[in-house]
Amino acid sequence: STMVSSAPVRRALPDRAKDHMSIKASLYHLTHYRYDKPVTLSPQIIRLRPAPHSRTRVISHSLKVSPAGHFVNHQQDPYGNWLARFVFSEPVREFKIEVDLVADMTVYNPFDFFVEEEAETWPFDYAEDIRADLSIYRHTEPVGPRLRAFSSPGPPGGSWTTTATRRSSWSQVCWGRSV
Repeated sequence: STMVSSAPVRRALPDRAKDHMSIKASLYHLTHYRYDKPVTLSPQIIRLRPAPHSRTRVISHSLKVSPAGHFVNHQQDPYGNWLARFVFSEPVREFKIEVDLVADMTVYNPFDFFVEEEAETWPFDYAEDIRADLSIYRHTEPVGPRLRAFSSPGPPGGSWTTTATRRSSWSQVCWGRSV
């Protein structure tokens, strides 16, 4: 039962293993090329591996590439996605890629998180011990000429106000309408 009061109600998160039935999906992918005569392959980039930041839990994954006379480098692109670069030193008569994957397709609730007591009302302030660490995300910079040109003219009936916030090595731009 849920209590109704002016204070927030705290409940322990449910044990997910008991809460739902797991739905498992199995996927098999095959790409197979056969050539009339031996051909020289350029390096092959294969992007058939689950992203490490995916919310879907991968139970098993295998990638098989033939013919066997190759070497492979596993890399990540700038977005954190895995790729495999295969190099074949000898001409081939066929090229085959097989992927087997089993994934847990349990529904993910993006709102299933805990909010600290200090952050339950807005506005809130950060605790002194983490305020310095978060300062790079809270520092505003003056609007430069390129952003000013991009953000003007304003919308009909009002104008745009701009705030640029430094976040790591890139800038995020937020617009708020003022009338």
